[in-house]
Amino acid sequence: MAVFSTILYFHRITDTQMDGTPLANLGGFQKLLCGNRIMSRVILTTTMWDDVEEEIGEQRVAVLKDDHWRVMVAHGSTIFRYQNTSESARELLKEAAMTLSAEERRRILLQQEILDLKEKLQETAVGRSVYSRLNQLVASGLEELRKVRAETLLRTR
Repeated sequence: MAVFSTILYFHRITDTQMDGTPLANLGGFQKLLCGNRIMSRVILTTTMWDDVEEEIGEQRVAVLKDDHWRVMVAHGSTIFRYQNTSESARELLKEAAMTLSAEERRRILLQQEILDLKEKLQETAVGRSVYSRLNQLVASGLEELRKVRAETLLRTR
């Protein structure tokens, strides 16, 4: 049975800030998918360097490293600068392939929950989080729909 030994997390360096969905995704990735014990197997991969000035990109990496990625880096995650070239892709894969020996490999939390604990996706920590967020979005959408219907009824009277 194959298990993940390295996880690649991609971030566009062109993004001027991390908020909203990207920030929520990162939080879920850190806490639910991986857990702190697997962070040393995560490669934080920055992309789109050909679309940003070097100095600005370096400043953004510094902010990410000191703020949003601080915990991950403290637990051993590495940062890789993907240059959108075949050579850079090979380097990234080479770094990802430098994995632990088979007996040292650690499963990510999601794998443990599904494979070892035999949980269904919606029963896993990440599944519960996603379902909860989806339920919030559905409730919000239904509330908005209720308001629009009420306004429409008022206008037609």
